[in-house]
Amino acid sequence: MLSRVADRIFWMSRQMERAENMARILDVGQSLALLSGQSGDPDSAIEPLVITDTLEAFRATGQEPTPENVARFLAWSPTLPSSIANCLEAS
Repeated sequence: MLSRVADRIFWMSRQMERAENMARILDVGQSLALLSGQSGDPDSAIEPLVITDTLEAFRATGQEPTPENVARFLAWSPTLPSSIANCLEAS
């Protein structure tokens, strides 16, 4: 029984770490876009997608690559296993 509890705690902490990393990537991407003065540039908006290798999954949604849509996709997408919401739900 102790082994199952330890396993569950391990995977819960891994999912929390994944959610935290995704939030940091979104934060850094937004900060870089603001610093460069190109917050409306589609190339700067897709940087978090390129970093997380989710660009093709985002393009499959058919959404326009705006900073708001990218952040919403990486944070709340029910189809993306590494979205923040899915990571927290799995933990």
